[in-house]
Amino acid sequence: MVEVRDGTWGTGPFGSDLAADFVDGLEGLAPQQVNVLEQAFQRVANAGTRVEGGDGVEAVAAAALVASSQIVIDPEDGPGEPLPELPAAIRAMARKALHRVLQEGSELTTGWVDSADADQWRQELQQILVPSTQTMITCGESAITSQPEPGHLRFDVPEGHDAELPERLRRLLEDVTPRVPMIEPDSAALDITGAIPYWKRDARGLAALVQLRVLAHFGLRSSAGCAPNRMLAAMACALTPPGQRTVVDDSPEAIADFLRPRPVRELPGVGAKTATTLGEYGLHTVGDVVNVPQLTLQRLLGARAGRALHEHARGRDTQAVDPTPTPASISADRFARDELDPAEHRRALLALADDLGARLRNADQIANGLTCTIRYADQSSTRRRRALPEATQHTVLLARAAYAVYEAPGLQRARVRSIALRADALRPAHRATRQLTLDTQDDKPLAIEAVADRARARYGHHVLYPAALAERHKRDSRGRW
Repeated sequence: MVEVRDGTWGTGPFGSDLAADFVDGLEGLAPQQVNVLEQAFQRVANAGTRVEGGDGVEAVAAAALVASSQIVIDPEDGPGEPLPELPAAIRAMARKALHRVLQEGSELTTGWVDSADADQWRQELQQILVPSTQTMITCGESAITSQPEPGHLRFDVPEGHDAELPERLRRLLEDVTPRVPMIEPDSAALDITGAIPYWKRDARGLAALVQLRVLAHFGLRSSAGCAPNRMLAAMACALTPPGQRTVVDDSPEAIADFLRPRPVRELPGVGAKTATTLGEYGLHTVGDVVNVPQLTLQRLLGARAGRALHEHARGRDTQAVDPTPTPASISADRFARDELDPAEHRRALLALADDLGARLRNADQIANGLTCTIRYADQSSTRRRRALPEATQHTVLLARAAYAVYEAPGLQRARVRSIALRADALRPAHRATRQLTLDTQDDKPLAIEAVADRARARYGHHVLYPAALAERHKRDSRGRW
């Protein structure tokens, strides 16, 4: 055990009297709980070359509480009342404090009598830093485990559907579980971990219930995939025909059996160029990639891409289901027929960027990135993301980024059925920054945009629009693009 002070009985974040006292001290401090947590992290961050054992113990306990939405802790160890909503910045402070506790100069790294206890302590801190799909925190003789159950649904949405359909679908799904972000107009992710005991059904039964409700309320068939993490659920859903469901068990054997035969192209982050590079070395399936060391993959693809591929090939994905709906962030366009003309593709992107920019400005938000999803006639799709040079809500800048994302795959005579554009990482517009420049080429479009917004607010959206969309505007008798 660690010799921080008397009363240490375990390796977990709450395995000492000092940690228990810290948690108990949070009760009755509802308005100041966030400040107490921040102070615990700041004491470690500002400790200099040496972190006192007591400060380290409190920082670890505070970090475990901050991460309680992603890991499971014994209810007897947590505060009697739930913590208030935590700001995003406090999670970064928690990670920084934990990294400092694990470094040299920290009493917690050197005060262990048994090396096995030290290794167990480090492992539990790593679980707080990077929660796995199944996490466990032990306290004394007790242990609690939790297995997240993400689900993924894809709806068979007809062409020309009501623009409000995605929001209506989301509200229906929230009757089953509150953690439902809509990914695209025809897809949704669900975290059904808490819904399983509530509805007294397993993952397959709950997926069947959701599909039945969607069919009854909207007449839409859907494909469903359930798995231990979001990546596997999305992959399972993509392989499932409408009206059916695929469930991947949480055992390592089941995950390996599901992934190994799959083409490596189906893993997230593997595009045509990466697949070609891997194919040159005989790596065509996920099973081929699993047998390759991570360092080799990093030499082939780069440090970040190689590490991500190494993790994904083993079925590991730390992406959580974010229950916060993305307001005014998705816009979609379908062509009257499969479209081959790149000029029409660009017009569709401009229309989407114009619509998306208007919605962002109305909501007083800015986007830090764009995601473009292109669906083809053979039901396959390409998705590309791009971080914006600076967060924006302006149509001209969004369109410029959308064109760059569209051109990245190098499409040649592709039969495109639909294009969807999504704004990512939204934040309030008052936090926007703009790089000062002597180039004034964007000043005029932005000034025109402000005038157009005022005219549209008074006379309707169809009054002013980009000239390139004039033909599309004429074809739509309702004045929508």
